[in-house]
Amino acid sequence: MNDFEIENGVLLQYRGQEAHVLVPEGVTSIGNYAFRKQKRLKTILFPRTLTSVGYRAFWKCRNLKWLVFPDAVTVITEEAFQHCQNLKSVTLEGTEMNIGKNAFRDCYKLKTLTISGKVRTIECDAFYSSYSLECICISEKIKTMGDYVFRTLPSLHRIVWRGAEFNVRNLYHKEYAVRKILMNGMPKFLIEEEKTDLLQNALQSVDFIPKNEIDDLIQYAIDKKAYEIQIMLMHYKNNNIGYESQEEIIRRKFSL
Repeated sequence: MNDFEIENGVLLQYRGQEAHVLVPEGVTSIGNYAFRKQKRLKTILFPRTLTSVGYRAFWKCRNLKWLVFPDAVTVITEEAFQHCQNLKSVTLEGTEMNIGKNAFRDCYKLKTLTISGKVRTIECDAFYSSYSLECICISEKIKTMGDYVFRTLPSLHRIVWRGAEFNVRNLYHKEYAVRKILMNGMPKFLIEEEKTDLLQNALQSVDFIPKNEIDDLIQYAIDKKAYEIQIMLMHYKNNNIGYESQEEIIRRKFSL
């Protein structure tokens, strides 16, 4: 504990030189510059109590390898992990997370980004220079994205949406397409692009289209005049557990 300067739940400074650090339980915030230029730091485990990471908190921690944020985290401030050049994996589990400008900029070796919670905002250039990013795993739409969140994505070849995997290596205007997928959801992207075969395969994944979204997607297909996909989605709705066809609803209402 002598390596940590903590005041009112805020970790103000880390004075140690360890490669593997366990932040004490009870810490709610990592303060500005708290771990700046910790060259030996390779892994860090955050407590369940953590809610925010401050400005340049891990700036130029060049040997940091991976990060998992607990679900209580709601704020990752701008430039918090900028220049973490050996960072390979980031997992975001927060429920209403906001990611600041340049938060993960120049993390050149980042390969996997997993967003398993709900991200409210990703500000501009947050993942700028993600040259090595190969896979994005996501389960919920992102409400707001700034400009150029992903400036260049030459290595991206996979997006996993609610358990269904998609090859995006040859997407036209990849950065723009990824933005649409993250904000509107993969199902709407497939409808808009009329990727009938891909959507058909994705429907094999139980969680790909939640029950409360199916009617909205059917209407979206109608609006986009993607009638083949509209019929496919209606068939999917009528033949999956938990859905009822119009005929079944009428029969149930008027049965004796």
